[in-house]
Amino acid sequence: MTTARRVVATLLFAAIASPTLAVTAVWIGPETGDWTDPTNWSTGQVPIVYQTAIIDNDESRHSQVFVSDPLWGVGSLTIDYLDTLILENFSAEEVHLAGEFVVLEDGRFDLRNNLDIEETGHLEINGIFSSLYKSSSTGNSIWNRGSIDGAGVLELSDSLRNDGTLSVNGEGKHLSVTLGNKTEGSYIVGTNGGLIQATSGGSLLLSRTFASIGARLLNYQDSTPGRIEALAGSSLTIRSLIIEGGVVSSEVQDDSHGNLLIEQSQLDGVQLEGEIDLKYVTLTGAVQNLGQLNLTYNCGLLGTLSGGGVVQFAHSSITYNTGYGRDATFVNEDNVLRGQGTFESGNMVNRGTIETGFGTEEPVQLSDYKGLVD
Repeated sequence: MTTARRVVATLLFAAIASPTLAVTAVWIGPETGDWTDPTNWSTGQVPIVYQTAIIDNDESRHSQVFVSDPLWGVGSLTIDYLDTLILENFSAEEVHLAGEFVVLEDGRFDLRNNLDIEETGHLEINGIFSSLYKSSSTGNSIWNRGSIDGAGVLELSDSLRNDGTLSVNGEGKHLSVTLGNKTEGSYIVGTNGGLIQATSGGSLLLSRTFASIGARLLNYQDSTPGRIEALAGSSLTIRSLIIEGGVVSSEVQDDSHGNLLIEQSQLDGVQLEGEIDLKYVTLTGAVQNLGQLNLTYNCGLLGTLSGGGVVQFAHSSITYNTGYGRDATFVNEDNVLRGQGTFESGNMVNRGTIETGFGTEEPVQLSDYKGLVD
């Protein structure tokens, strides 16, 4: 990691104004030590706000540094490869992570600008990791090329760029990820060219913040599709997001599958795999359904549905292709539509199969179909 990457532009003015702040504080303490001990730092004093701190600028050393005092914070923080920072309460203007960063249970870390996680970096969140009060209006709150996991809360005011892995950590653990902090307009809250995953025994919530409207998560990065999945035995909820592109999947393994619920959301041009429950969800664009979609409450079908999957209508569900224009047309290329509910208004071109009577009768082939699926 170069010196240029470790020093952020926001420090330049402070460096001119104060010789102390211009000096980078490098960890020289023992392999296991206390952040608040001045003798552990090259400057002979504990790093302060707007100063640059590095742990430990030596990849041959494996330092483990603990922070428990809520008063401490720095400007730019770099954690080198194989080094670890373990904290309860802390804040930083900018963080470069090549080692390990752990937020303890009941702990909190406030990020005021950006976090850059390199391929070797690992962020573990067991408390709260927040950038809701991010001071910069540009860049990504987090750019992850390594791994993020834990059983706490990750809340970002700006965008997440995930090119690595973001997952829940361990049996019975829950990780909540909330994105965005704008109150109006459609805008991008993140991109995922990597993997967002609920692991077996854990649960993951992926949603927008309460104030955000029109929050879009691009499930791809450049030409690389991303993957959002619930492994068998896990639980994943996607709430109040517009997911564009990539793969959203529920793993099926023997008699077990991932519990994947998508609610109050829009899926645009997404490939869907496994069994997925939809509640107040609209499908738009060219959607591929390779598994089974369970429509449990009002849902919207627009655009084209392919992939040879099954769409299961729940009792009393209303599925519509209105709201985006009464003349909207839903095209079912090859899916099987079955169950009990109502397909309301709009136009439908069916090239697949519609099964009535819960599939107890012979399949019916229809074109330009309107009306009741019973």
